[in-house]
Amino acid sequence: SPSGSFHAPPGSPVAQHGHIQVVGPRLIDSHGVPVRLRGMSLFWSQWGGKYWNSRVIKWLVKDWKISLLRCPMGVEAGGYLQKPKVEQRRISKVVEAAIRLGIYVI
Repeated sequence: SPSGSFHAPPGSPVAQHGHIQVVGPRLIDSHGVPVRLRGMSLFWSQWGGKYWNSRVIKWLVKDWKISLLRCPMGVEAGGYLQKPKVEQRRISKVVEAAIRLGIYVI
C-alpha cells in the first residue's frame, strides 16, 4: 500500500517471496531464490465482466492455487474507450482482491 502498512497474508505467495524481479531468464524473489508463479488470465474485461470480482479471485486462489493473475482490460469493442469508469472499477476490484489475498497481479 502507499502508506507501507500493508502486510500480505501469512503463507501467501507475496508473503513467501516478496518483491520479485527478472534476473537473466529467471524470476528471483526477495531472498535471491528462483520462484515459479502459477496462474491464469481473466478474459477481456468488457466481455467477461461477471468474473471480475473478489469472489471469483478468492475461489481461484483456494481451488486452483493460483499465485499470479493476469487482468487484461478491454480498450475497444465496448471497453475502456466507451466505458472508462466501468472498466476502471473492474480492474480495481480484481487488483484489490489480489492484493488482499497476497497473490501477484499483472
